[in-house]
Amino acid sequence: MAVEDYLEPEVAVAVAVTAALGSPRARRALRQGAVYSVAGVLKAGDAVGMLARGVGRGATRTADEVAASADETDTTDTTDAGEATAPAARRRAQRGGNAATKRDEKEGANK
Repeated sequence: MAVEDYLEPEVAVAVAVTAALGSPRARRALRQGAVYSVAGVLKAGDAVGMLARGVGRGATRTADEVAASADETDTTDTTDAGEATAPAARRRAQRGGNAATKRDEKEGANK
């Protein structure tokens, strides 16, 4: 190899990498860098996961609050038989009724 060959960028990079891999100090620095990089990626992934869970919980709470306020503002229409037909009453019936209905059922059972 001629002197000009050593001055080419590809050769210079190869020589630098070979020297770095041969040096215990450089290998230690590379290992530490790799460990810290992986740890940072894992920590960032955990942060993104926690953010997504928080957004999901907030959306669920908001939806529950909206549904609860809709239940409070709905009026109940009745048919000729006195059966509740409003959406809020149907939702309460699907969830097991409201407190007044449960209280009435207990009083009926005690008579």
